[in-house]
Amino acid sequence: MESKVLWEMAYWRSCRALDFFVPKNRPLHPKLAAQLDPLREAVLSQRYDWGGTGTLYLTPAFLSPTKLPELQDRVVQEVLLMILEPVFEARFSHRSFAFRPGRTAMTALKYITGSFQECTWFITAKTSILESLELEVAMEIFSRVVQDELIVKLVRDGLSVETRDTIVPEEYFLSKKKKWRVMEQEIHRLTREKDRPFWLKCFLAMGPIEGKNSPHWGSCKILSPLLLNIVLDELDRFVEREIEEFDAAQGQGQAMEYVRYAGHFLLGIKGADEEIVAMEAKLREFCRDKLKLELFPEIFHLSQKVPFLAHTIQASADAALEHRIPRSRENSREVSKQKIRLVASMKHCVESLARLKILELPAGQRMKIHPCLRLLKARQEDANLQVSDLLHLLAGFYRLAINRKKITVFLAFVLRSSLAIMYASKHRLQRRAPVYKLGGDDLSWKIKGKKGVFEYARRIKPLPDEIVGIPFRHSCQVLPPLFLPVTKKWMPFHEICLERYIEGKRPGTLEKETERYRNASIDLHKGLIDLMFEFNCRKPLSEILQRCNDT
Repeated sequence: MESKVLWEMAYWRSCRALDFFVPKNRPLHPKLAAQLDPLREAVLSQRYDWGGTGTLYLTPAFLSPTKLPELQDRVVQEVLLMILEPVFEARFSHRSFAFRPGRTAMTALKYITGSFQECTWFITAKTSILESLELEVAMEIFSRVVQDELIVKLVRDGLSVETRDTIVPEEYFLSKKKKWRVMEQEIHRLTREKDRPFWLKCFLAMGPIEGKNSPHWGSCKILSPLLLNIVLDELDRFVEREIEEFDAAQGQGQAMEYVRYAGHFLLGIKGADEEIVAMEAKLREFCRDKLKLELFPEIFHLSQKVPFLAHTIQASADAALEHRIPRSRENSREVSKQKIRLVASMKHCVESLARLKILELPAGQRMKIHPCLRLLKARQEDANLQVSDLLHLLAGFYRLAINRKKITVFLAFVLRSSLAIMYASKHRLQRRAPVYKLGGDDLSWKIKGKKGVFEYARRIKPLPDEIVGIPFRHSCQVLPPLFLPVTKKWMPFHEICLERYIEGKRPGTLEKETERYRNASIDLHKGLIDLMFEFNCRKPLSEILQRCNDT
C-alpha cells in the first residue's frame, strides 16, 4: 500500500467511475498528487475515517463538495481491491460466476449446459446475504487469508461505518454568497448525472433477477461484491466436498453439480428424491450454523421448469427420441446427446416489459402495448437506432436458448409496435396503420406527419445518414441457438494470459496480446492492460500461480 503508482491508478479509476476525465497515461497534476500523499499517510498510520466523518484530504476543484467523501472512500477501496482481488481470485471456486472478471451470467449458463446434463433433480436457492451480513463471520473468514492487521482493521471499519451526511470543508464557505452560488451552479452543470439511454435502461431491466441487486455494506460499496464472494466461497467449498463424497458413493462418475451466481445458486443431482431432500437439509444447516444466513430453497424435477438466470432448464425433446426411434437408424443416438436445454423465460420478459411500462396484460384481456414515451422528443434516427441496439443485445443474451428465434421476434414486435404508437401520437396520425404506411414495416422510411413534438438529439456521436430499420421482423432474420458448453478447466482469457506470462512459457505474451487487442479495438471485461498492471503490482505472484496450478 505504500506504492504511489498504486494510489495514482486508484485515483484514476475512481474519477473514471464518477464520469470525470483524468488522463491515464500522463502524470497527475502536482496539486492532485500532493493531496494523495496525506491520504496515503493517514491510511498507513490508521488515522483514516470512513464516510467523510473525518478530514477530507482530496478536494479537487472540478468535483462538487457533496461528492468529496465518496471520491475519497472510493480511492481507498480501489487500492484495497487491487491488492485483495488477485489474491482471492486464485482461491475462489470455478463454480462461482458473479462479480468476477470474465465470469458473467452467460458463462454460468454455458457451464450449466455443459455440466448439468446428467442431473434429474434440482435445487434453486437464495441466501439472505444481500439483506444482512454478520460482520464477525465475514471478518473471521477474511482474516484466514489476509494476515495484515492494517488491511483487516481498515476493512472492518469500512463495514461498520454507515454512510453519513456529507461534511463540506469550511474553506468552501469563505467566499461571498453570490460567488458560491455561481460556483455551485457551475459544478452542478459539469457534474450532473446523465440519464441512461433508453436501450441501456431496458437491457438492465430485462437482465436476470439474480444479478440486479449489488451488495452495499457500510461505506464499502466497491469492496462489498468481493466480500460477498469471500463469504460464500465457504459454501462453495462445502458443496464441492459433498460432491466428491456423493460421486464416490454413487460410483457412476459425475452425479452432482453446482453453480453459484451472487447470492443464488443451482444444485443438480442424479438420484432419488430422498437424496435431494437430504442435501437441502445439509445446506440449510450449514448456512444457519456456519455463515449465520437464511436459505430459501425450492426443489424441482427435470420434468418441471427450473428457473435460473432469466432462463428455464427443461428436459430436451431430443432425449426422448432415443426411445421412440428404432435403434437401427443412424441419427437416433446423435440427437439424444443433449439431455437438458435452456429455454428463455417468456414470463420474465413480459414482467420486465410491464415494469418498463411498455406492455400490459390485464386479467382476462388481450395484451396491451403502450407508447414508448421516453423517446418522444428524440429524432427518428436516434429512436430507431436505440431500439435496434437493444434488440441486438437481447438476441445475443438469449443465444443459448432453444427458443431464441421465438422470443427475439416477440420482443421485436412489442418494441416496434410501441415505437409506432409513439410516432402516431407524435405526428398526430392517430393509429399505427398510417405510421407503417409512411415508415414501412421496419420504420426505416422518414415519417412526415403534422407538426408535432419538438425534437432534439440525445446522442453525442453523429447520427447515421440513413434511418436504421427495426430488425428481426421475421424469424429467418434471427440466428439459430448455439450450444457452447464450458468445462471445469475453462479459464477466462486474462487468466490464461497471466498464467503464461508469469510462468515464462511464452516470453512477450503480455506485449503481443495487448497489442493485438488494442488494434482490434476489443473491450475486455476489465481491460487486459489494467488487469496485468494490478497483478504485476502484487508481491505473492508465486503463491497465486501455485494456487492456480493446484485448482
